[in-house]
Amino acid sequence: MSSPLRRPPKVVPQRSEKRWLGVAARATLVGAGMSLMFLGMIAFADTPDVTLDSVLGLLAQRRHGHTLYTEQIDSALLKRPLHASGELFFDAPDRLEKKTLLPKPQDLIVEGDQVTIIRGTHRTSMQLSDYPQLSPLLNAIRATLAGDRPTLEKDFQVALSSSGSVWSINLKPLASEAKPVYERIEIRGVDGKVARLTLERVTGERTTMTLSEPTGS
Repeated sequence: MSSPLRRPPKVVPQRSEKRWLGVAARATLVGAGMSLMFLGMIAFADTPDVTLDSVLGLLAQRRHGHTLYTEQIDSALLKRPLHASGELFFDAPDRLEKKTLLPKPQDLIVEGDQVTIIRGTHRTSMQLSDYPQLSPLLNAIRATLAGDRPTLEKDFQVALSSSGSVWSINLKPLASEAKPVYERIEIRGVDGKVARLTLERVTGERTTMTLSEPTGS
């Protein structure tokens, strides 16, 4: 009989490392979840009207997903935009994985309240609940993937606009005690697929992600 697999020991980050993880997670964590929204969608070819409820309904149908992404970060603090690319995975109800391939390999996994960042042989874990600025945003992502409009509207003002087959969902944080990380999140798509999403932080930094399906899917 083979011996049971052992999980690697949990590494608790020190205060300085924990602070860095919070900054890194703001871009990667949210980007991973929001990008994977398109995986639940199918074409609206036979749907007469595109509404927020119809989009959320389609999102709730998909339990697993895999997509490719390219990402650009623009900031006044940067001499030039930052670029990254890789793969995104989703397993309902709450597992998100962002696997960065370029410029440097990195794996970020979110499951339940556990966040894990892997770089080479270095593995760091933290609890999402330790970051109240991020928790409402991630909960909103999960609610969107689940098609749960009431939960989504607890923390965000949600609006959908469309013109023909082109539509966009806009999420704007509601006033709360915790200062929001993002000013606005926009998800744009055509028919039943998301083509691009934009994340605008309160600092003025902007992250733009372009999505595509893996070859042969």
